[in-house]
Amino acid sequence: MTASRRVEPDDLRHHLNNSRSQRILWLLEELGLEYDIRRYQRDPKTMLAPPELRQIHPLGKSPVVTDDGLTLAESGAIIEYLVGRYGNGRLVPAADTPERLRYTYWLHYAEGSLQPLLLMKLFFGRIEKGPMPFFAKPVAKAIVAKVVGSFITPNSSETSAIWKANWGAARGLPDRSSRLRTSR
Repeated sequence: MTASRRVEPDDLRHHLNNSRSQRILWLLEELGLEYDIRRYQRDPKTMLAPPELRQIHPLGKSPVVTDDGLTLAESGAIIEYLVGRYGNGRLVPAADTPERLRYTYWLHYAEGSLQPLLLMKLFFGRIEKGPMPFFAKPVAKAIVAKVVGSFITPNSSETSAIWKANWGAARGLPDRSSRLRTSR
């Protein structure tokens, strides 16, 4: 099959607002695939995905791709599947090369090492600013400050240094690592 094939009606990309599924939509565009999207909205109070997504995949999260009877979750796995099946040798270095290993590393680094830090920053930012009784605010702020200061900021700085060492210097990018630090 070619990259420009029209997906069948049951071949869908399940898109949840404010989720990692956006990167799958970008990839589909880059591959030149025509696709159908079924959109889902998060619960405005809990920010959880709707229960309908559990009918598609047991995780009940997005991204999820249904393609030729296969249902696949997790953005890294979906990216590898789509590039392997529809990329026709594009967007991925040749197998068994140092470039391919680097590609695979950074593909999974984004989800395995970087994303947890970003989510913690988001969640702890909400805790500190969220509604709570006045007497709990100082305790919440102290907990947030301790976690941010002892874990999130040091790991974010380390992540920034790794990123710059591997990508910034190699690409001649200016040092903007100070912008990547976690700030409150």
